[in-house]
Amino acid sequence: MESAGLGNVTVVEGSPADAKRPEQCCDALFMRNVYHHFADPDAMNASLFRATKPGGAIAVIDFMPPGKEAEPAGRAADNFHGVYPESVIRELKNAGFDETTSEKINRRGFIVVARRPAVR
Repeated sequence: MESAGLGNVTVVEGSPADAKRPEQCCDALFMRNVYHHFADPDAMNASLFRATKPGGAIAVIDFMPPGKEAEPAGRAADNFHGVYPESVIRELKNAGFDETTSEKINRRGFIVVARRPAVR
């Protein structure tokens, strides 16, 4: 970032089960072709839920496996590479998000957009 002259970028290194973001710091989160790498989606999604502001959104673009889906820790393995949108929806809902949309975007690709409930 320094060599590119980008002084307004802060790199935050997360861990496999924690995005390491402050509470309610994000209006929206976006992931592309990374969700299937979460070996512990429950822990990561709880972390992402905490980081999202009430009413904030999370968008997951990913791809379905070529056949049967593996358990989370095996979703990146050959012959199982990918995740089904139904799994993403279920796991995000388990963390407290509400589903808003799910759409197929190409032969194996999909997008799921969910929202953290707004405070009433």
